[in-house]
Amino acid sequence: MENNGLIVETDRLFIRVWKEQDQSFLYSIMSDADVMRYVWDYKPPTIEQIQDFVGKCIRETGEQGWTTWALILKEDQSLIGYCGFLTRDYGEYKGEIEIGWLLAKEHWGKGIATEAAKAVLDFGFCTWKFHRVIASARSENNQSVKVMIKVGMSLLKDSLNSKGRLVPHAVIKNSQLNTQ
Repeated sequence: MENNGLIVETDRLFIRVWKEQDQSFLYSIMSDADVMRYVWDYKPPTIEQIQDFVGKCIRETGEQGWTTWALILKEDQSLIGYCGFLTRDYGEYKGEIEIGWLLAKEHWGKGIATEAAKAVLDFGFCTWKFHRVIASARSENNQSVKVMIKVGMSLLKDSLNSKGRLVPHAVIKNSQLNTQ
């Protein structure tokens, strides 16, 4: 991709495709049990799991164009997390496009997840014409539920997550498709 893999730029972030050298930085973020409390397997992943995740994202970028992307803080060019899309592969919303995000703990509470999610949603709606995008978060994860609402998502009834827990789900429809 042009621009060194840049997908979207926001006031504080470069959202870009993954590079293999990002794996160790992502591993250090995801080694924090607090960061992982509500995502993946609810515990820090192995380096192999991180390598698989980054490799999958790199492959998806080449195959379908969209995936989950690296969040780079403009201020110091550091990797601080990720945000992007996946196709839900289980349950009630199987086959739908889902947005997700993860941030290093030192960047929580600064509006960065909201900034990234808004930019990624706009990009998905404009570029891939997604009709709607869902999100989910454990109810204890108040911050992620707040991000869903701040980006304009509407809460749906709770639905099972991949671990069989009832969790809040939200949806946003592509308003650009309604006007065309």
